[in-house]
Amino acid sequence: MYDYTAQNDDELAFNKGQIINVLNKEDPDWWKGEVNGQVGLFPSNYVKLTTDMDPSQQ
Repeated sequence: MYDYTAQNDDELAFNKGQIINVLNKEDPDWWKGEVNGQVGLFPSNYVKLTTDMDPSQQ
């Protein structure tokens, strides 16, 4: 939904429209994810969840 610029070394920067692989949602405000080989925390309210497409539908 929004661009996010990391403020700390453990945070994940991304641009609007990038797909983030969510690794952990234990904290409702800060999720852990991976994008372009980088892993870090990001604010959950900056993203919108989508579901993976079933491979049989591709």
